[in-house]
Amino acid sequence: MPIYEHPVLDHAAKVKAAINARDAKTLNMVIRRYARSYEKLKSQIAYTIKKAEELGELLTIDQLKGLQAYRSLLSGVQQEMSLFADDLAGVLDASTIAEIDAALLDTLGMTQSALPGMDKATIKAMWAKLSPEQTRTMIAFLDENGPLFKGILGQYGDAVAKLASDVMSTGFITGQNPITIARHMSKVAGTALEWSLTTVRTANLWAYRSASQINYIQNSHIVNGWMWYAQLDETTCLSCVFQHGSIHPVYEILADHHRGRCAPAPITKTYAELGFPGLKDPFDPTKVQSGQAWFEELSTEQQINMMGQAKHEAWQAGAFEFNQLSGVYNDPIYGIMRSEPSLVKILGQDAEKYYK
Repeated sequence: MPIYEHPVLDHAAKVKAAINARDAKTLNMVIRRYARSYEKLKSQIAYTIKKAEELGELLTIDQLKGLQAYRSLLSGVQQEMSLFADDLAGVLDASTIAEIDAALLDTLGMTQSALPGMDKATIKAMWAKLSPEQTRTMIAFLDENGPLFKGILGQYGDAVAKLASDVMSTGFITGQNPITIARHMSKVAGTALEWSLTTVRTANLWAYRSASQINYIQNSHIVNGWMWYAQLDETTCLSCVFQHGSIHPVYEILADHHRGRCAPAPITKTYAELGFPGLKDPFDPTKVQSGQAWFEELSTEQQINMMGQAKHEAWQAGAFEFNQLSGVYNDPIYGIMRSEPSLVKILGQDAEKYYK
């Protein structure tokens, strides 16, 4: 189908670019702060490995636990990572407010772009305004006593210490050499950092989408609903590809996956419904090419790069429908979220015949 061009789609692309820029800035801040915390632990890790190596034999779990250097290391990991968690909570508190503020501005701006026939000042005058602080109190997962902040402040340090303990004890008990154990401990550090980055990115993006939804609901006298907007390229997950272009009521949130960066583009009332008859119709989401149609126009090689060989063969064979690539799962913090399921999850044991 011909490419549908509309100012709101250009605006949505710019909004996503701005989200990505803010995301990168926040994540870089988290990485720098985590690096400072981990740097303080590196000498303790090296010292613990050295003291264990000096025993010159395979260690039992009791011998390892009796090693003072080992106990000091785990205590240090727990303490340092708990301090980092406090820092992380502070970063998240500030960044979610910034995302909410951006969402409140963006939803107005995108609604103005969706109605290019109307003067922007007129739409702004009709717009019901919310403050970022007021909106934040309406977003349940940002409650300081909720599972997100409790998980960061109450469990992060203990979880990293346990992971470090499991990795180090397995290494010593199975007789791995010091270099291998040190490498595994570096992986622990990478895993802990990945946890924090996923937490921050997902919370910020979900705060942005939640604020967008609240603002659209607050202005349902102008906005009827929203369209799922994904930046379609070969890095986009197939759940988001399928959802791109789908139309949703104003009261439904865009339930993207963890770290997902899709955005809701507003679907407004007609100009006549808004009291301005005679103007050309506003943004029409039904004219937007669906994500599935976009994917079907790609070359076979591009499709396989995105889908994987086995899944592509199964799809081509009619073993599943394209819409099955957008599955749902329940998250204890965010509720229902959408992601791309594995071929095994889609087909069960029947998936085996597509793997070579």
